[in-house]
Amino acid sequence: PSVSCLWVNADVAINADGFRGTVYPGEKPEGTFRVVGLGDSVMWGWGVADDQTYLARLERLMNEARPGRRCQVVNTAVPGYNTVMEVETLKAKGLAYRPDLVILNYVSNDFDVPPFFQPRQEYFTLSKFYLGGEVSRALKRIWNRFAGRSDVYEKAHPSKQFAYLAGWDSFALALRELKKLSTEHGFSVLIVAMEGHMPENVESLCRELGLAYFYPFDAYSREKGIGND
Repeated sequence: PSVSCLWVNADVAINADGFRGTVYPGEKPEGTFRVVGLGDSVMWGWGVADDQTYLARLERLMNEARPGRRCQVVNTAVPGYNTVMEVETLKAKGLAYRPDLVILNYVSNDFDVPPFFQPRQEYFTLSKFYLGGEVSRALKRIWNRFAGRSDVYEKAHPSKQFAYLAGWDSFALALRELKKLSTEHGFSVLIVAMEGHMPENVESLCRELGLAYFYPFDAYSREKGIGND
């Protein structure tokens, strides 16, 4: 909270609540439509200034379009977060803003463990030393080839310590929890797919749960008259 820095050539200010953007009180003013965003680096605004994140732009556009009704948008996104972590953020902090709408930013790595997560370290192994680590990794590659595995197998299966955060089952459970929260707290949900498509199983689950989803790139392409590429 309350940290300012230069991040990928853009000025970034984290507010007192620990998020990017304006601080809004927990008590929502009467007549205010409040949006809470859940996401990762795309929603957070990687490489753009605070007032150029897409949620900041959304807030401005909504206030311009409906001057008689105030719109406030809270950006709780954190670079690297996946869907499980985003829904937990909503439960821990986002619900306090009493949202009318929750926007969940979907990207394809939302099934994965965040890249900054590291397995618990074993401090008394050769891998703590550079040469020992190189020997250990070389032996692992040899064993993988012998066992018919590839190096991709190692990359795709991070530490079991964080397995509960990853995979389809964890993702689906988080989405069901989001639907449950929306019913209990009276907010709508919009899932914004930032890659032009979602896997069929994700779309099917959204339809099953009655969660609206939207492909902004498709809308942008139609507006600009350009192809899918």
